[in-house]
Amino acid sequence: MELKTEILETDTLKNILILDTETIGLEKLYMYDLGYIIATKNEEGFYTPSVKRQFIIDQVYNNHMLFATSYYAIKRPKYVSLLKGRKARLKKMGHALMIMKNDIDRLEVEQAWAFNMPFDKKVMAFNGKEFNLTNPIEHLPQMDIMGVASSFIHQTKEYNDFCVENKFVNESGLLQTNAEVTFKFISDQKDFIEEHTALQDCEIELDILNYCILKGADLQKIYKKKYVRANVVQKFTVIIKNADKTESKYSFNYTKKINSTKRKAIILEK
Repeated sequence: MELKTEILETDTLKNILILDTETIGLEKLYMYDLGYIIATKNEEGFYTPSVKRQFIIDQVYNNHMLFATSYYAIKRPKYVSLLKGRKARLKKMGHALMIMKNDIDRLEVEQAWAFNMPFDKKVMAFNGKEFNLTNPIEHLPQMDIMGVASSFIHQTKEYNDFCVENKFVNESGLLQTNAEVTFKFISDQKDFIEEHTALQDCEIELDILNYCILKGADLQKIYKKKYVRANVVQKFTVIIKNADKTESKYSFNYTKKINSTKRKAIILEK
């Protein structure tokens, strides 16, 4: 899905929106949890929260037969706790999207960001159409935090080493680049578990975006997500048999790109 990605001058980019949606499934896009942060650029050039909101959507959450089919239906007690503690608010879809639109207009938000924005863009468009409501982000450039992270985190040697060492590599040899593993890396919290509740996920995604800014990301540019193959350091040993029947062994480290077929050779490191 093509994202709307208008280039803006970074100096004028004062307020941005970070959003996350939780849905019944990847195909059933009915949204039961909407979270967002409106973040304001500070003097150091990073973004700090000005507004935080989390809405549990009444029509989906309280449709018990529908919610029971949700991939994360087991999290219902967590939502009960959030609502009782007034950390999240139960709202009809129309009211939630109206509040979001008013926040965007009031604070003159210039861009919408999400980790894997193509999915959240599709969710927002689907629910707007399904409930016959205005989609609050349809007029904004929709930017992908995962794309920025791909350039400034996922393709670095440090991230490769972190994933290989901690076994965050999938069966096809690709590094895991989801928000949870990315946050584990930037925070050095190897035991961190993503909550998969909308506002809490927005908070770690804002941290990831600020980390990328620290590493030199320019929000005037468009960065695209790339799949990254693991580079695994291995040991190569050469055994030379001498005339006197003794053996001489020489060991080298080498890096093998998994599934690489570009050359039939290995590069030995000194």
